[in-house]
Amino acid sequence: MDTTHNKTTRDQPPPQDVRDGQQGLSLEALGAPLQDRLEQHCRLAAEVLATSVALISRGTPDRQSVAASVGLASHQAEWAGSLATEASSYRLLEIPDMGRDTRCALNPLVTEPPRLRFFAGTELCGRRGRAPLGGLCVMDENPRRLTEEQCRVFLRLADLVEQDLLLEEQLSKVPATALPAVDIDAWTGIP
Repeated sequence: MDTTHNKTTRDQPPPQDVRDGQQGLSLEALGAPLQDRLEQHCRLAAEVLATSVALISRGTPDRQSVAASVGLASHQAEWAGSLATEASSYRLLEIPDMGRDTRCALNPLVTEPPRLRFFAGTELCGRRGRAPLGGLCVMDENPRRLTEEQCRVFLRLADLVEQDLLLEEQLSKVPATALPAVDIDAWTGIP
C-alpha cells in the first residue's frame, strides 16, 4: 500500500494577485477573503438585531452595488441596494414602517413579497473627509424601532465593516512583492 502523501496542494500556483507581483495584496492573499467576512458581518447583523435581512453595499450614494446580503434573492438584493442609498449622509437612518414612508413605499421589497417594513441603515465612510465606502442596512417584515442598545451594536458592526473595507483598500496598494514568498499549504492554509 502506498502511504506517501500527495503534495498536489503545494504544486498548485499561488493566487494571481500574489503571483504577478504587479498587483496589490488582498485579504484573500492573506487567507481571509473579504467576501466571506462581509457575509459573516451580514449574518451577525441580522442575528443580533433580529431582522430577516441584512445587506452591505459598496460605492457612492450615486452608484452602489451589493457586496453581501442575507435573507434576499439576488434580484431582491439589487432593490435593497436602492434602499441602502437612503442611508447615505446619515450616521443612522431608521424607518420604522417603510410602507408609510414616501422614500421607499413604492419599492418592490415593500409592495411585493417579502413585504419589508422596517429599515435601519448607516453610511460606511471610513474616516472623516473621505468618500463613502458604501452602506450597511438591516430590514424586517415587521414595523418597529431599534432599542438604544441595538443602535449602539449596529453602529459597532458598521465600524467593523468599514475597517475590513479600508484594510482591503490599503492592502490593494501594497505590491505583492513587498512580502517574502511563503509556501502555503493549500489544504491546511499553514505556511
